[in-house]
Amino acid sequence: MIPRNRSAPSHSRHGASPLIPARRAERRTFAAIGLDPPMPSGSGLARAVSAFALWCMRCHARAEQRRHLAELDERMLKDVGITPAEAAEESTKPWWRA
Repeated sequence: MIPRNRSAPSHSRHGASPLIPARRAERRTFAAIGLDPPMPSGSGLARAVSAFALWCMRCHARAEQRRHLAELDERMLKDVGITPAEAAEESTKPWWRA
């Protein structure tokens, strides 16, 4: 058996970097408070691609939320404080419209 180096940090069982979960948690934190994660510094192209990817993720999330809203029954809509007419109007909006 090879002795383990006690001075080296133990990252996880699978050997993944400890920064990856922290970055995911950071992204979730930004999303939870309604803010965007910071844009990467670098070339204009990298920033444009990052902004486009963020826009795509927002559109996907919006479309998914609208699908879920369309599936709610009257009782659930009443709990949320939305009328069936408002829910129908919101759920029929195109995915790109906020």
